[in-house]
Amino acid sequence: GALLAAFNWHAIFVALTTLGLGFLVLSHLTLTETLPPERRRPLHPRELVRGYATFIRTPGTLLPMAIGCASFSGQFAYISDSPFVLLEGYKVSERAFGIYFGSTAFALMLGSILGGRMIRAGRSPDVMIVSGGVLLAISGVAVAITTHLGLGIPGFLPPMIVYFFGTGMTGPSATALALAPVAHIAGTASAAIGFSMMMCGAIAGYLTTKIGGSSPQLFSLVVMVMGLLAFGLTLAVAARHVRQQR
Repeated sequence: GALLAAFNWHAIFVALTTLGLGFLVLSHLTLTETLPPERRRPLHPRELVRGYATFIRTPGTLLPMAIGCASFSGQFAYISDSPFVLLEGYKVSERAFGIYFGSTAFALMLGSILGGRMIRAGRSPDVMIVSGGVLLAISGVAVAITTHLGLGIPGFLPPMIVYFFGTGMTGPSATALALAPVAHIAGTASAAIGFSMMMCGAIAGYLTTKIGGSSPQLFSLVVMVMGLLAFGLTLAVAARHVRQQR
């Protein structure tokens, strides 16, 4: 928002490119391979396909991944459509848009940090994903109601902040649960999860923008559906783990 107000839309992509290159260099200099040499696999297409197939066939991996895909779809719907909804639908200023968008990004980071710390503190991932799923469902329903009632930004932004916080809480636990059965191919499994989430998010973002445009009402329906879907999946995963422990 600040870049857009000071320069033009080209500056956003210049900043993103600069940051991306900076993080690439930083990761190359500071992140080292932690996997012991005897457990490393050759970077060969056949090995990658075999690893992806193992991940997909292993019980207990797909449902947690689907949670991430659902919550991520609602998140990307907002990322893609919020410029149209906020700038054109609600007629907010570019500076205000930056503040509103930044508040949801901060909520996502806060939820992710809190979720990760609670897992390291010994909280069950099942409890974490259900808690995050509850937030996703409540905020999704809330934003659908408030936008249809025409409550404006005060009715639109708070539920979206809660939704992003719930996404941050759910993500680490869902990923941990999806990786647990395939710890021996955690890198390949992480790539499969990341690809699936990005693909679902891209499709949701495109369709929301293409169909909904600047309509807060249509956008909110997407968020509500994704929030309720994620919540239902969290209950299914938690119930499955309860049955396994009996």
